[in-house]
Amino acid sequence: MAIFAACNSGVWFFKTIQYAQWTWAYWFTGLWGLILVGHGVYIFAIANYTPLPTQEPPTESPQG
Repeated sequence: MAIFAACNSGVWFFKTIQYAQWTWAYWFTGLWGLILVGHGVYIFAIANYTPLPTQEPPTESPQG
């Protein structure tokens, strides 16, 4: 998230300062933002973080 904010603020800062006609800046920010939102949805809503059951070796019965 911090890298997204830093890179995009830099792009838009220089775009504004230079009065540049960078049409790719819209696509850059939009696409990266969608990827970031998709990643967040996966992490917080879809991914399953329940611990896996442990498999214990079978124990021998006292009768042999």
